[in-house]
Amino acid sequence: TGDTDIKEGDVVQTSGLGGNSPANLPIGTVIKTKPDSYGLDREVYVKPYAEMYDVSVVTIVQRLAED
Repeated sequence: TGDTDIKEGDVVQTSGLGGNSPANLPIGTVIKTKPDSYGLDREVYVKPYAEMYDVSVVTIVQRLAED
């Protein structure tokens, strides 16, 4: 929403919601934000940490806690 405090330099990371990826996996850094004309939404531009043109497959392996 328009009132969320997102600013340049913020780190974008996965939430873990949905179970498709673990939480807190860093994706990139916010380089620009731009509110829409009504102030309800905003566009957020993110510079990814990985070179997206070179990525074809990503495998995430999580270590389970030992008892």
